[in-house]
Amino acid sequence: HALSQEAVYVELSPTHRAQLHGRVGEALERLLVGAPDPPLADLARHFGAAGDPRKAMDYAMRAGHRAMDQLAFQEAASLYEHALRAFDRYGGGEVAERGEILLALGRAGLESEDLVTAKRILVEAAAAGRSSGSGSLLARAALARAQSPVRLGATDPEVSALLEEALERLSPEQDPTLHVRLMSRLGAELWYTEPSRAAGLLDEALAASRALGDNAALARTLHWRSNVSDGPDAIEEALAHSDELLRLAMRTGDDEAAEMAHRGRATWLLFQGDREALDKEIEAARRVIVRRDTLGGRALMDCLDAMRALLEGRFEQAEKFNRRSLAWVLRHPDPADLARVGGQLAVLLLQQGRLEELERALQQLETRFPELQVAH
Repeated sequence: HALSQEAVYVELSPTHRAQLHGRVGEALERLLVGAPDPPLADLARHFGAAGDPRKAMDYAMRAGHRAMDQLAFQEAASLYEHALRAFDRYGGGEVAERGEILLALGRAGLESEDLVTAKRILVEAAAAGRSSGSGSLLARAALARAQSPVRLGATDPEVSALLEEALERLSPEQDPTLHVRLMSRLGAELWYTEPSRAAGLLDEALAASRALGDNAALARTLHWRSNVSDGPDAIEEALAHSDELLRLAMRTGDDEAAEMAHRGRATWLLFQGDREALDKEIEAARRVIVRRDTLGGRALMDCLDAMRALLEGRFEQAEKFNRRSLAWVLRHPDPADLARVGGQLAVLLLQQGRLEELERALQQLETRFPELQVAH
């Protein structure tokens, strides 16, 4: 039956085929008015084949957004690519509109881990924002580009340049929420190379996010601010930020923020040497992590269990936990996580006199992340 349909289809002239696709698309539109789950991808395909790129683009974008909501990231990327091809055929759209499609495609690429392509596309989206004069598009593209894995131990010059430009072009009056998120993310980006400026930006972002009542921005900024504390009161300052983050998480029911807070508190309590408080913190973190049940959370729990086993001299168990946590961190690199988990492994090997293994581990780290300066 399918072969018969295909045989008839290929015999049709291109004009007749396009007309049939158009009729099918229009019929679907009439039949599905008000339908809760219309076949958006099919509509995009039919109108694309019918030579109606405007409708094809609109339906492909809607289908892509729905796929993103359903966590079908590769499907979403394919649909956004369809929308981009339709836009380019349409030829009458604005530069900013094309930029919005590129931004959606880049975000889908990040989620589906096509990072090299996603970064390039997001830079294109930022360029569209720049050339169209849309500070909002430039800012959102810069923030999306900054979501990709960070350069370990260094500032990513492309990310910092985009964030700087977006912050300059978008005033607080134009979009206060977007502006505060730019400040916060730029502060986090500069924490290795310009710690004083990073702290200033993050403090400004903290004040602005509190004033706006933007709990999501406040949570992320508190997390980043706790990591750039410096000076003789660094531990107390970092703990204060982590404590505020935990109170915010409990008030808003944000388990992801609670997980970040417990991670930060455990690290600083370890440095403070408060063993009793550290044990309580690890168990509090475990309750949140079990409730969320994510792979990243399990990796964090392994890291915390390794921390406790190492303090108690249970080296074999500490190494088992650490290796599991390290495997996750190497797939999802974050400077703070790598420093925490890699530092654990270094202490573990050093305590056991396994100096050759330690040297090899440091060399492998430098080979994989050449921008990370590792002291031998």
